[in-house]
Amino acid sequence: MSTENHRLTRHIRVRYYLALALMGLVVTASYFVQSRGIAAERAHLRVIDFVKDQRGDIEAATGLADLMSVDEDGADRSAHRGALRRFIGDITRRHRILSLRDRVDWIPPDMRAILQKTYLSKSLGFNRRMTAFLDLAGTLLNSGQSGQIAESEIAERIESLTPDILGNEEELVRLLRAETHAGLGRLRRLTTGLWLTTLAILAVEVPLIFRPMRLKAQETLDSLEAARQRAEENAAVSEAAREGQASFIRNMSHELRTPLNGILGMAQLLRMRSLPPKDDEYVGDIQKAGDGLLELINTILEFSRLEAGEVSIRIENCNLRERLDHTISILSPLAEGKSLELSCRWDPRLAETYRADGARIRQVLFNLIGNAIKFTHEGSVTVSAIYKGRAGPEADIVRFEVEDTGIGIEREKQEIIFDEFQQAENGLARRYGGTGLGLAICRRLVDLMGGEIGLHSIRGDGSRFWFTLPLERVSVPDA
Repeated sequence: MSTENHRLTRHIRVRYYLALALMGLVVTASYFVQSRGIAAERAHLRVIDFVKDQRGDIEAATGLADLMSVDEDGADRSAHRGALRRFIGDITRRHRILSLRDRVDWIPPDMRAILQKTYLSKSLGFNRRMTAFLDLAGTLLNSGQSGQIAESEIAERIESLTPDILGNEEELVRLLRAETHAGLGRLRRLTTGLWLTTLAILAVEVPLIFRPMRLKAQETLDSLEAARQRAEENAAVSEAAREGQASFIRNMSHELRTPLNGILGMAQLLRMRSLPPKDDEYVGDIQKAGDGLLELINTILEFSRLEAGEVSIRIENCNLRERLDHTISILSPLAEGKSLELSCRWDPRLAETYRADGARIRQVLFNLIGNAIKFTHEGSVTVSAIYKGRAGPEADIVRFEVEDTGIGIEREKQEIIFDEFQQAENGLARRYGGTGLGLAICRRLVDLMGGEIGLHSIRGDGSRFWFTLPLERVSVPDA
């Protein structure tokens, strides 16, 4: 990334985080404003309901006072007196709260201001009338010996005060409702202001953040598309070069094999004749060198065919035990020539016949066993076929192992040993020969057969190469 692109990306990131912070502040402010507004509205409604309850109790107390003035029955008078006492108690408690004598937390400051201007206003006389109403009601409650005329006069005075008190209560309710509506209006304006602020922030984000981000994203997409096109062009060129290389290798391999086979044939004919010992040794050296060169050409040709995808797997009934024994018998002379013990172990849980490509399995085993013999100077080479479980109702997992007591492989080399043109040490090619393609071919063949290949080795303590294959059993009919 260039310095200019880096600076632009940093500026976009800073603007983006700043916009997020502003949006967060606005949303948080909106939440708190709305929460406080809702709480204030609830408090206002509670005060209004409180005043309405006071008005209802005043009406009820006035009615009870009127009943007491005309009721002569002792039981009814006692019931009316008890009810009036309860109403007067509630009216007194509310009066002390509304006159701000008893302080409560649920009356908000704006409502207190309205009560201060109305309920306690000397010009309106609200507090004075309520005090007179309560005094008269108290006199009525304590007028047990006053007689009927005195109670009638008290009731009439209470009834005369009631319309003015109810009018004051109605005016108070109107003022409280007006304050509530004003508070809601302020809340609505503030919420609208915050909403407009949010829209303004979003409008500012479009040219300062989203447009540069879109341009940057488009630039990135264009760069990716250009890179993809270059990659496709390079892949096409590489594929053409690989095809040309594979074709060249195949053609050259065939061109080299033809004269080489002629040289080997002539060398074999010469050795069939009676030659002087020195000449016979020279011809033998020619034949050994030709055999090595032919093996090298065959290996390169096989790898080029694998690279080109020209190798297919042929599945047929295959007696694995016979294939393994035959491979061992072919390589036994090499092991005997180095005084190595070459042995084979067959797991009795395995079937002898499976559906598999026996030729490719033999090719992998031939390579692994040949390497084990090549890199082992003393000791033994052990080949094993092991049952590792079921791969299906009629299939087994078969594991082949080739274990030797040779030179071993260092741990860091084990990760690349199956790569093309790789050997355990750089000097091994000069000392033991080989192209570094044998194990790569083995891995390609095992992959084609749907298996896995790996190794376990300790430097100086031998190696154990293995590969596993899922193979379908072939049921052999009873004789």
